[in-house]
Amino acid sequence: MAGSIGNRPANGDIRLNLTALVDVTILLLTFFMVVNQFASAERIEMEVPQPHGSLAQDRRVPEPVVINVLDRGPGQPPAYGIGPLPVASLAELSRELATARRHNPRLEVVLRADRRIEYRYVREVMELLGDHDISRFHVVAEVEQAP
Repeated sequence: MAGSIGNRPANGDIRLNLTALVDVTILLLTFFMVVNQFASAERIEMEVPQPHGSLAQDRRVPEPVVINVLDRGPGQPPAYGIGPLPVASLAELSRELATARRHNPRLEVVLRADRRIEYRYVREVMELLGDHDISRFHVVAEVEQAP
């Protein structure tokens, strides 16, 4: 044992214990996989209308409340949702908007509606936004990309 100090063998080679590094790597990998699932669950797949000409502008809104109006089939009223979470009715949507408005007076809303939805349902949501004095909202439309 003469000449050996700590983890250093007598022949001068240094050994590294990589167990902690592997643990941290696995934890980071797990974290990013879970976060990715939440981010992709927030976006619901639907067909949005396409505006004519250059009427649409691409704008990014910081931390908006996303309201989805989803088609449930012919003759059925639409389904509503705030982000990925379904909302049972316009009354419940109104309560959720009132709560969000109390927490953030400068609340911005992004309204996404399936193109198969009748306009009257979209108008009801817009009127609901007006009832809560939310005048800053964006309507999502699909824009064709220039080649």
